[in-house]
Amino acid sequence: SCMSPLPDKKMPGAGRSPLTARVMVVGTPKAGKTTLASSWAPDTTLILDTQRGTDLLPGEHYVQHISDWPEFQSAIDELIAGEHPFKTVVIDLVDDVWRFADSHFAGKGAVLASATDDWQRSIKTAEGMFTETVGKLLSSRLGVWFIGHAREKQDGQITRYQAKLDARVLTYVQGASDFILLAEKLGPKHLLHTKPSAKFEAG
Repeated sequence: SCMSPLPDKKMPGAGRSPLTARVMVVGTPKAGKTTLASSWAPDTTLILDTQRGTDLLPGEHYVQHISDWPEFQSAIDELIAGEHPFKTVVIDLVDDVWRFADSHFAGKGAVLASATDDWQRSIKTAEGMFTETVGKLLSSRLGVWFIGHAREKQDGQITRYQAKLDARVLTYVQGASDFILLAEKLGPKHLLHTKPSAKFEAG
């Protein structure tokens, strides 16, 4: 038969290096999210940049500017095809990529799939295409960093942070991530939270 036998010995785990990890970094503007993601290994990292956030980065980086859904899709297809030096892909911002999918599948005359009469079908198509396209990237050997904005919410004395990403795709992205980090700017300091706290659902 063509079935391969079950393993009879344990294999060592490869461990996750920052290069191949799946990471979600959520943070307030100017908290250093792009800088963090771009600083591990600039020679093997490609940044898919939706807001020209890389323009201010020190040093040289591989950057692909993305302004709509077809551009994102074709960048992912090229990455999957191989023949490139990249080990890590940074999606900066994942919020925008979802917005591109939403508006792309809205249908004629509609602003967003989430606002059309044919709302349920359009939004399901956008959601399906988003998870299918991002899923291709996740099933490759590439490391993937999702960068997103956080919204602040006052809760008594505590400022809580939540990812701004649409709940429909947030669950998918969080589920695909090995690490969920919160980047926060407090005065001159840049903080990175790696553990869940009262302030943030990290992990």
